[in-house]
Amino acid sequence: LRNSFLIAACLLVQVVHMGDNDKVVPINRTSNPRTHKTVLSSHQRKEILKKINAIEIKYVKLRVATLFNNIDEYFFDKTGRTVTGIDVKVVFEAMRELREKRDTVDTNLRNAITKQFVDIYKTAVGASETKEFREDDLCLVDNDNLEKTVTINNMISSARERNHRELLLLNVGMQTLFGIKDLKEDLNPLSPQFLCNSFLEASRIVELDLQTSLIFFKHFERIVARDLTRLYKHVLDMLIEA
Repeated sequence: LRNSFLIAACLLVQVVHMGDNDKVVPINRTSNPRTHKTVLSSHQRKEILKKINAIEIKYVKLRVATLFNNIDEYFFDKTGRTVTGIDVKVVFEAMRELREKRDTVDTNLRNAITKQFVDIYKTAVGASETKEFREDDLCLVDNDNLEKTVTINNMISSARERNHRELLLLNVGMQTLFGIKDLKEDLNPLSPQFLCNSFLEASRIVELDLQTSLIFFKHFERIVARDLTRLYKHVLDMLIEA
């Protein structure tokens, strides 16, 4: 853990000293004489958050599209043969429901992510300056049961364990760059907890029975949550030197 913090500190030093690199958001080093810390302007914080948001939105959009395509193929394949415990009529109904609601689920999820980045910006710069930063500045798109909760929680735990180092670096980075002392996991739009719970909320409009819902969530885990390392490395690379 200590080594991870040291790595994070080194990365952050590189970030704040890359003002001349046009691949990174330039950082004007406004020095605080009392603390000797680099202070980012509200505009610089906004630009960094916009880039992080765009990276996550792109990842989510592509993966969720793959998720719906794959789950459709999965259920279509099952219609030609008996599925243990699932009536073929239920499978057809699930396909219809998922096809009809896929765009809304995708929109709801991306909006939840974007709104959380806006909230982070508000926390970072204070309410008085947030008038210059709206959800429109980002990539905002128009517009239970126990078993499900257990499935989502297991998904979060697995993703958290797989990405422990990356999450630590990202969390320290976000806290340092935006001056947030304690960015809780459920408030960090990049965290497995926020992403998985937001997907659960976004997909509540899809009316599926329990068994097909669990199959749907398992596909989400395999296609979206299990490969979050790729997203995190992309964000970290952007923060360092893209």
